[in-house]
Amino acid sequence: MNFTKGEVIAINKPLGMTSFGALAFVRNRICKRLGVKRIKIGHAGTLDPLATGVLVLCTGRLTKRIEEFQLHGKEYVATLQFGATTPSYDMEHPVNETFPTDAITRESLEQVLTQFVGDIEQIPPTFSACKVNGLRAYDLRRKGADVELKPKHIRIDSIELMDFSPETMQATIRVACGKGTYIRALARDIGRALQSGAYLTQLCRTKSGDSHIENCLSLDTFDEWLAQQTIETDDDAQQPSQTPHPSLIIPTPNKHNIFYIADMKLSQFKFKLPEEQIALYPHSIYREFENDNGEKETFRITRRDECRLMVLHKKSQTIEMYKKDADGNPIEGEFLDFRNILDYFDEHDTFIFNDTKVFPARLYGTKEKTDAKIEVFLLRELNEEMRLWDVLVEPARKIRIGNKLFFDESGTMVAEVIDNTTSRGRTLRFLYDCPHDEFKRELYALGEAPLPRYIIDRRDNPHGTEEDFDDFQCIFAKNEGAVTAPATGLHFSRELMKRMEIRGINFAYITLHCGLGNFHDIEVEDLTKHKMDSEQMHIGAEACKIVNDTKRAGHHVCAVGTSVVKATETAVGTDGMLKEYDGWTNKFIFPPYDFGLADTMVSNFYHPYSTLLMETCAFGGYDLVMEAYNLAVKHGYMFGSYGDSLLILND
Repeated sequence: MNFTKGEVIAINKPLGMTSFGALAFVRNRICKRLGVKRIKIGHAGTLDPLATGVLVLCTGRLTKRIEEFQLHGKEYVATLQFGATTPSYDMEHPVNETFPTDAITRESLEQVLTQFVGDIEQIPPTFSACKVNGLRAYDLRRKGADVELKPKHIRIDSIELMDFSPETMQATIRVACGKGTYIRALARDIGRALQSGAYLTQLCRTKSGDSHIENCLSLDTFDEWLAQQTIETDDDAQQPSQTPHPSLIIPTPNKHNIFYIADMKLSQFKFKLPEEQIALYPHSIYREFENDNGEKETFRITRRDECRLMVLHKKSQTIEMYKKDADGNPIEGEFLDFRNILDYFDEHDTFIFNDTKVFPARLYGTKEKTDAKIEVFLLRELNEEMRLWDVLVEPARKIRIGNKLFFDESGTMVAEVIDNTTSRGRTLRFLYDCPHDEFKRELYALGEAPLPRYIIDRRDNPHGTEEDFDDFQCIFAKNEGAVTAPATGLHFSRELMKRMEIRGINFAYITLHCGLGNFHDIEVEDLTKHKMDSEQMHIGAEACKIVNDTKRAGHHVCAVGTSVVKATETAVGTDGMLKEYDGWTNKFIFPPYDFGLADTMVSNFYHPYSTLLMETCAFGGYDLVMEAYNLAVKHGYMFGSYGDSLLILND
């Protein structure tokens, strides 16, 4: 075994021990066996202290694949006690409320369980590790604070009723589910669906990915197992392939002389961005004409493929900004434009595009009785039949449960607030009785292009126009569901893509519905503690075939934008090939990171402290990308969704 190169260890976590306690136990034993002070180790999904079962640990370089392991399906066996609840919905706390159980039968329970199978929204327990303003929810609850958590999208593949006792009002269920599912919350919701209450008395994770409980190691016998293993020590394999920037290295003395790369901090992604270099419109040309009254007017023509292009060469650590003359010498002051991207690719190379389609998510309405003006930002439809939507509202302080909002003068498009999800988040039920297609059409007709706030707040007119909606949509957009555009894709014109097609370049399309999480402020200095919002994604068989055939043939695979990189890194297999995927991702990529799929990336220039900048730095190398950003500021490049572009090549 080579614990530095990376091993997967599945243990059976005992009752009463935290996941971190189990991890520390294993790490301590391995370090003693190796004779070192430290070794990288992480877990692929925690278990509560009162839960037992499969805990997957990754060591060494395999810690970089923890997020991949976290996405694997899991199975649990849980015992529920009906007729009561506890604050944590398990036995960590005493019973705080009791409920009648007369109506609970095996038949009613089996019927209720079917309601929780499939893609559902689940509010995590307030006694959980979820963060609220950078603090753990359970810490806040233990201090007596009120905690409000946002519903999360989860998937439950199956629920089987294994046993039910009418005498004790206890049931045992087997649950197969995806990442992020809280079985305690499931017990709570099942109890509520039965017009009663419920909490967990026992919970055991019986499976995580390919790891089954019957094959897990016991901590009682771990020392004995470890003593029997043959340990490999390959010093060369333990050295970094490339020496990182000296400021990012922490020397840790041990007999193998291993270096550990420190986690990047938020403050390392600071730079001064002049206000005038934030693009408020796509790259355009302006034409002047004389109207019928003899007055001169100016109109704007979008030329999305004429923005500037900067090129980074990773291996040579060089940066290109200028076009070249016949002798190959840079022409200073004559900047590369986006159409020059063709000069860096050949026949049979493949570009991967995100074909998500932006919908008119920003609405303006008025509040019932007061006529107060309200901005409503649609996030996603929760229930088609009931017309339920997850939204953000502004100003949030004025919007409470039970309020009605009106969105048109006729009063036909009305919504009722039925739940608070976050400080600005609400659940709306639209009171519009018609076929769903008609409802969506009428709703979207009232909406505006969901331009980022940093754009509309800086414009003279804060309202989006019909022209904005065309500009804020990729020409290849197909699958509706995004509330912001995959910005890098905006640079591709029909003319440019036709030229690419003629050259023999392949196109592969994946879908990731871009959310607002990319624009959220990061509130922690330690980037490992930042959690991204989940975004829905789909990668089909056709895209996988195109990309994988390209890789096998030794040609370039170019990811168009950070959303494509996030999606493909979520779905790439251990063999470096793209796999089909249909689900959600909250992958957060920042340096250092080993990329498994694309060898080339094109992105925009992004704002300081943004997760998009961090992902770009991970792909191109922190020092080189930050040098490129300094040059971009110095030479007047434009930043943001409508900004200029950056091509990163692995040469």
